[in-house]
Amino acid sequence: GLAAYGLYAIALAGDGTLQGEPRLLSLVEGDLWGLAWTADSRHLVFSSGRLTGTSGMAKTLWRMPATQGAEPRPVSVGNDATAPTISSRGDRLAFVRNTFVANLWLATLAEARGVAGPPSRFAPSTRSDWNPHYSPDGSRVAFESTRTGESAVWVSAADGSNLMEVFSRAGRHSGSP
Repeated sequence: GLAAYGLYAIALAGDGTLQGEPRLLSLVEGDLWGLAWTADSRHLVFSSGRLTGTSGMAKTLWRMPATQGAEPRPVSVGNDATAPTISSRGDRLAFVRNTFVANLWLATLAEARGVAGPPSRFAPSTRSDWNPHYSPDGSRVAFESTRTGESAVWVSAADGSNLMEVFSRAGRHSGSP
């Protein structure tokens, strides 16, 4: 399962000293990647995500009241959002869209000379593809990909056509083919 992290708050005096004991606001599933208070100090905005393979984390921004037992609600800015900050007037949200994309490439190899021809993108996607393996007869390639937003194992023809997802585990890393 996913790791759960406790989100705590503690009051500060005017001089910055702690007042009282930390209080648990909520348990959050998935890693935390940044935290910001709204201008009125009534809500928290944070990034949390889950492991999706070597492409990193599928991260989403969340907003929740700064009260015990509050339920986080997603902030609709899309995936891969981290490190939120909110302007002092409370009317602007800035964040980092942190993506890592690894692509597969194909090149013809002149084995006798050990020279490769010009490479071309193999089964292009806007997400990460890695760990390619040819089938024993060389007609197909299996590889890991997050092209649908989840980690999965895909198979294609040797030229990258006829793509088909063959294995995934929702919210978890699919592993290497």
